[in-house]
Amino acid sequence: MNRYERYLSLSAEIIDRYNGTEPFSVFIKKYFALNKKLGSRDRKQISDCCYAYFRSGHLLEKIEMPARVAASLFLCKQTDAQILEYLYPEWHNQLQAGIEEKCAVLGITWVPSMVFPWIDHLSSSINPDAFIKNHFIQPDLFLRIRRGEKERVITKIKEANIPYRILSEDAIVLPNSTKIEDLLSLNREVVVQDFSSQQIAHLFKYLPHQNNYQFKTWDICAASGGKSILLKDYFPNTILTVSDKRDTILRNLKSRFIEAGISYESAYIVDLTKELPPNFKKKNFDLIMADVPCTGSGTWSRTPEWLRYFDLQQMMTYADLQYEIIQTVLPSLKKDGYLLYATCSVFKEENEEQVAKISQYFGLRIVASELFKGYEHKADTMYGALMQKI
Repeated sequence: MNRYERYLSLSAEIIDRYNGTEPFSVFIKKYFALNKKLGSRDRKQISDCCYAYFRSGHLLEKIEMPARVAASLFLCKQTDAQILEYLYPEWHNQLQAGIEEKCAVLGITWVPSMVFPWIDHLSSSINPDAFIKNHFIQPDLFLRIRRGEKERVITKIKEANIPYRILSEDAIVLPNSTKIEDLLSLNREVVVQDFSSQQIAHLFKYLPHQNNYQFKTWDICAASGGKSILLKDYFPNTILTVSDKRDTILRNLKSRFIEAGISYESAYIVDLTKELPPNFKKKNFDLIMADVPCTGSGTWSRTPEWLRYFDLQQMMTYADLQYEIIQTVLPSLKKDGYLLYATCSVFKEENEEQVAKISQYFGLRIVASELFKGYEHKADTMYGALMQKI
């Protein structure tokens, strides 16, 4: 068995062991830790094979393993496919073809629902075919350049001879494998933030606050704090409260805020499925940012294993959780205050239908909403809506 056949065989073995109970990135990291004889080149080839397999969803079910892994690689790769060049030269010669043409080469029919079976649940503004095909492409690395740092950042990137594209005033795209921690000051000069997540700032323009107004904001599911930093860059004087139900997350967030030079008033460990602590009942926030837990279906081009292991019941569970969280926090939003609701989901039940339900039952006015189509930019897809309490 040559090394390329071994890569396919090991990939098939790893895939067979994986059962979807944890992110595949965690699982394969553990596998490599137990198999230290595999060098960095081996790990790269095997990882590529496994992720290509998951990107194909159920499309290639009629092809036996490990040839199915190779066929998945063929669908995903357009260049740099040594395994195919050596073992399947007839496929390698057609790497530049489109998905439909590649399927014809493999003797199968392109059926989008075999990759993403939940088409009927997509938000209405999504182009299903373009969105589903995007799963065969590894997303890019997106950075948000912080205010006043653009010239310095661009200079450093140019001096390092790293290819880049500028998507907007603050958004820059680099190759996914770029080691930016050795090049740029993370959080101080740039923030690692997906392009669609950066575009949530489009909804800030509807907030009636001037930059010097000290309005009170609560980021209720702060996680790594990316959206809090984004808000602070637009409204430096906002008085910021952050919360999450995980202590480790808040510790990391505080360290990140120090790196970013971000000030905040309070940070709390809060489980929003339970009654709020008494101190929160007295707070009247001008803005509540709710990047709520969701299926993450807009990010599955980064985590394609969920194309095989997602159960639609999970979406219903998340939709119930989102509603419960909003119900818990709304008493802390003052009259005429704003709720910024966001998900990284593509499902209408978590997006526009959820916002319609929230606005109807809690007396909120929908000011603006937008679905950020990351599949048009090799990025994640996100949804955001700004509502006002009336």
